[in-house]
Amino acid sequence: MGSAHRSRFRRRALLRSAIVAAIGSEELAASITPIMGYCIEQFGPDRCMFESNFPVDKVSFSHHVLFDGFRRFCKSYSGSERAPLFPARPSAPIAISDMK
Repeated sequence: MGSAHRSRFRRRALLRSAIVAAIGSEELAASITPIMGYCIEQFGPDRCMFESNFPVDKVSFSHHVLFDGFRRFCKSYSGSERAPLFPARPSAPIAISDMK
């Protein structure tokens, strides 16, 4: 089952992390664009959010580089499209039973 199929279920959301490479934020933004762009296109920005996989990811880049890369990736998005991607905290917890 691919992302396009899963995105049809309104109660499904997407959380992306675990990117492994020793790069800067510009390279990170360029490298994540194909998959992140596709996933956000399928699910919509209101059902996606960026997160980190620290401390595991710190072998590749700093937390600052990761989130700077996320910001660079979505610089063409409007403020209302970016807001759900960078929540201060998730607006509502998602229970496993909600994922049907």
